[in-house]
Amino acid sequence: MCDRQIAEHFEFKLKNKIITAPLAGISDRPFRDLHSEFLPGLLYSELISAEALIRKNQKTLKMLDDACGSDYPVTVQIFGAEPGQFKNAIEYIQTHYNPFAIDINMGCPVKKIVKNGAGAALMKKPELIKKILETICKIAKLRITIKIRLGWNNDSINYLEIAKIAENTNVSAIALHCRTAVQMYSGKGDWHYVKILKDNCKLPIIGNGDILNYDDYLEKSRFCDYVMIGRGLLYNPFLIKEILSAGEYKHNITDLKNIMKKHLKLLVDYYGEIIGVKHFRKFFGWYVKSIANAKKFREAGFRVSKFQDFVLLIEEIYTPTFPDN
Repeated sequence: MCDRQIAEHFEFKLKNKIITAPLAGISDRPFRDLHSEFLPGLLYSELISAEALIRKNQKTLKMLDDACGSDYPVTVQIFGAEPGQFKNAIEYIQTHYNPFAIDINMGCPVKKIVKNGAGAALMKKPELIKKILETICKIAKLRITIKIRLGWNNDSINYLEIAKIAENTNVSAIALHCRTAVQMYSGKGDWHYVKILKDNCKLPIIGNGDILNYDDYLEKSRFCDYVMIGRGLLYNPFLIKEILSAGEYKHNITDLKNIMKKHLKLLVDYYGEIIGVKHFRKFFGWYVKSIANAKKFREAGFRVSKFQDFVLLIEEIYTPTFPDN
């Protein structure tokens, strides 16, 4: 390829501003299939271990195969702690698949990830980040993106330093979750930092944190090029559609019941009835959060073990067979 073709090949450009977030244990193939119908610009895979991928762990290979086997644009997100891990994992991915991009996770604050030096623990080591990005961008044939936090804690806010390293190593885009690692998901994300990053970085910027409704999107999307939505989809599975309709679309209870049944079926078809129903219980709890008798429905959902029984429970919403008190 000529220089112009190479530049276009690594360009980060989507058909709209909406990106679904990588959520461990959430954004699996059924979840992505469900939300792909609302046509977001990009969907992320679950967090995939670079080390497990190198070992050819079968569960990990299945996650990767599912992510790259879809007909919608997907970014594969991987985590690790060493340049060699990332290099070998990326070489495997680009040899066998062609995702839209490969994202290096530098923002996951979960203990089991950071205790091994991965995820947000990397934010403590800018020199290691530099070595990782220099190593992988030399061999990358696909777009490389990074997902970061503001820093490890309030005393080590270093996202701009990491962004400068990314700029200098030919990274294609940066996603910023505007909390520190220590904050986890508590409090409110500070989008002022997203604006600062956008003003001080040449790369496309993806803002992430607290997009729970259309008004949140309208307020915060002006700070960045793209907006990543995570937990908002758990409470409102129509959020992408509402945003892309400029707030015109409003779902009703029938729509909610139908999408719940659709998600349930996708999970059961993919995992089988026992595991699929078990996975759906957590989504059901989120989906019914704002309806009348939410607690009773949630408790009833955790007792259901069969697909058809869950369908019947969903149909009972707003006409419950149990008392209100």
